[in-house]
Amino acid sequence: VLGDDDSLIVNKIPLDIPVLDVILDGGLPRGRSILVIGDFMAGKTFFCLKAIKSVQERGLVAVYIDFERTFHQEWSKLLGLELSNLMVSRPSCGEEAWDLAIEAAKLGVDIIVLDSVASLVSFSESKEDMDHQFIGVLARMCGKGLRKITEVNEKSVFIMVNQIRHGIGGPIVTEALPGGKAQKFYSSIILKLIRGPWIKNE
Repeated sequence: VLGDDDSLIVNKIPLDIPVLDVILDGGLPRGRSILVIGDFMAGKTFFCLKAIKSVQERGLVAVYIDFERTFHQEWSKLLGLELSNLMVSRPSCGEEAWDLAIEAAKLGVDIIVLDSVASLVSFSESKEDMDHQFIGVLARMCGKGLRKITEVNEKSVFIMVNQIRHGIGGPIVTEALPGGKAQKFYSSIILKLIRGPWIKNE
């Protein structure tokens, strides 16, 4: 097609968070991968649930892949999610999680949340004892999954949640993301959440 073809227009789904909608020029882009990262209790899952609520309010479909087993029904209800219209999956291994995300993208599901990349365990790793080493397995699995989902994703907002890990030793504290560098290369948006000070009840 030519560059001015309508099929190349990137449609967006507003988050209904005014500041972010302005920064993102209208919301979350369809057909793209988005990486949400942050330290512990930074609001990563909260952000994803808020995005799902925004999608549901527009009559669209959402899939939540809960590999971390952190989905909470009562909390989700308080946030205003329609649980009867939300597909929640708890796959048994990382490969199954990626297969579900890829299949959902093929079906054109409006938003797919994978929570989280850091928690994914490969099938081979889950069957072995703790003393076995599996260097690079997660990175290879995520790289392959991103290649495949990018190929088939035409209209889905695919959100990957990941945790910021800190290196040990040395005077300089380094940050790293489990799952390899492919996540950053394939992501159209990288959203880093930073937790503010605790709210104290005095």
